Amino acid sequence: MTITTAGGPTYLGLLPVGTDAVTDGRSRVSRWARIHLHWWMGLLAPIVDRGRALGISRAAPISMVLALASLVVTGLVRIASPARHQLAGILSYRGQDLYDGQLWKLVSGGLLAQSWSQWLWTLFVAVIVFAALEVRVGGPMLLAAAFAGQVISTVAVAWLAPLIGHAEQLAHEDVGTSCLVVAAAAALAWVRRSLLLTGVILSSLLVDGFLSAPATAVEHCVAVATGALVMVAAPAGRRPRDRVPASARAFMVAALTAASGTEGR
Repeated sequence: MTITTAGGPTYLGLLPVGTDAVTDGRSRVSRWARIHLHWWMGLLAPIVDRGRALGISRAAPISMVLALASLVVTGLVRIASPARHQLAGILSYRGQDLYDGQLWKLVSGGLLAQSWSQWLWTLFVAVIVFAALEVRVGGPMLLAAAFAGQVISTVAVAWLAPLIGHAEQLAHEDVGTSCLVVAAAAALAWVRRSLLLTGVILSSLLVDGFLSAPATAVEHCVAVATGALVMVAAPAGRRPRDRVPASARAFMVAALTAASGTEGR
């Protein structure tokens, strides 16, 4: 079905093909691109600004430590060696370990990636989420949000499993960096008051509910809630405000001006 406009025919539900309509479509795409450019620059600008002032290694040191700790723990368990099985027994977490008093595994299990591809994803997240949160709230608050989400969600599943008749879940390995990641992402969404990031997190949890095991889905939901609540419960004097440094603001203005100039051509 087609309708006719001043610029020419338009197929219903598709991009207009007339000259005026094509220009309008390009304008919409340009506005969409500027909105997302502004969002990403607002997210990463404080990291860049801090890196310029202090150096890369000091821009987000806790985030780097988290990524390196995950690399070490994952390497000890995933790389073939004579001590691999012993190390896996020490670092890998199962629900029964909580009842046996092996509480350090709540932390080591969260740093132990399920595969090398997950560790690479964690390294990417260390820049996009961990570092972005650290430069806004500080290293201690990053650790509080990430590990509170990891520990509380893991304990919740180990506690609930026997109560609902699934005690066999306690014998299954429960490792991976996902709870650290989603807890930190939820904290960052609260700090930035970001509807976009909140929407991504909620959509991921919805998909998670269909594709993942029930225990995993519950863990992720609890981790998200915990990460956000850590920021909500922060003392009034330490509640973060998401401010973009002056140098970053100038860079964003220049980029948006250039985008506007391109649109007008």
